[in-house]
Formats: sequence, structure tokens, C-alpha cells
Amino acid sequence: MSLIVAVLAHFLAPQFMSLFVNSQETEVIALGVQYISFTSLCYFILGINFIVRFVLTGLGQSSIPLGVGILEIIVRCLGTYFLIYPLGFQGMTYINPLCWGTSTVLVVLIYPYLFKRAMRPTTMKPSNEISA
Repeated sequence: MSLIVAVLAHFLAPQFMSLFVNSQETEVIALGVQYISFTSLCYFILGINFIVRFVLTGLGQSSIPLGVGILEIIVRCLGTYFLIYPLGFQGMTYINPLCWGTSTVLVVLIYPYLFKRAMRPTTMKPSNEISA
């Protein structure tokens, strides 16, 4: 699904921008198209990120997605400083994919360990009490 959305967003970016911006604002539309075209190529990374994070949440490991969300905020702050100031608007287009990539790599690396731990059978100690 993310692939379909990415292709549509990439090729229909001018039409999408015209929904929100007056067609006479050619510079704004050009910048929006540049942003949409670049970030749409990275939607599959965001899709993987969402899937793994939601599975971890479903497994009861909600602190990991929370921590990764906090990491994304930190990466966005650092990206703003280190990318926007030297590169301008082009640097801004890199920040979201950079956050998505960073958090996706982290959750994909930690996922196998947490999945095995969640699926490990728990042993119950026999009870000496007899229930009536």
C-alpha cells in the first residue's frame, strides 16, 4: 500500500499541491513538489517502521516504540540544526526520511530479541492449594 501511495504522491505532487496553494504561487508549488517527490520515495521505510512498532506495542513492549518516538524528536531537532542551516530547504526535505530511517533501523534490529522474549513460554509453578 505504501508503494502505491508513494507512486501516486511522487507523480501527482503538482496536483496535490494545487489543492492547498493558489496556482499562481509557482515557487511554493515547486518547493512542495520537491518535498513530496523526495519524501514519497521513503514511504516504504515509514511503512516498515509502523508495522514493527505496532507489533511491538501489541506484544506489550510499548516502551520501545515510545523510546523510538522520543529518538525521532531528537533526530529532528539535530537535523534542523545540522541540515537546515547549511542546506536550507533541501536540508529540510531530508529530515523526515532521516528520522524514519533511524527509527526503523533501531526497531528492526531490536525486534527479533523482543519477539523471542515475548513468545517464550512461561512456566507456571504448581500450586499446593486446591480450589473448591
